[in-house]
Amino acid sequence: MRVREYDEDRFDRMRRIEWLDMDRIHAARCLVVGAGALGNEAVKCMVLAGFRNITVVDMDDIAASNLSRCVFFRESDGRGDMKADILAGRAAELDGDADIKPMVCRVQELENWDYDIVLGCLDNISARLHVNSHAMYHGI
Repeated sequence: MRVREYDEDRFDRMRRIEWLDMDRIHAARCLVVGAGALGNEAVKCMVLAGFRNITVVDMDDIAASNLSRCVFFRESDGRGDMKADILAGRAAELDGDADIKPMVCRVQELENWDYDIVLGCLDNISARLHVNSHAMYHGI
């Protein structure tokens, strides 16, 4: 069996879709708010799809109850290990060109809304409303 030339390009299959702009995907500035179950899945899928500039915001640490729903968390993670830090570090392992920045804070403390894409992966209604209103205000 021989590796074909096109198999060496991680995004070859996506580049075959004429309307899909991989350069734009690679350059997009993304904000994912929430690093729990939804945030884990969103970041995983984004990195695998070629998004390379992702900021993850979460204020919480990992609990044992997260382990059944969060692909990037391990039993060795625990109290004191912050969700955003662990998610960013482990997701970056999926693509060496990905730059995933963790921000351990409440979304209400976020000052910079200079993003192309914002995903609210939250279970808190107040935080959801905050994200939605700021994204709307900034035209994201």
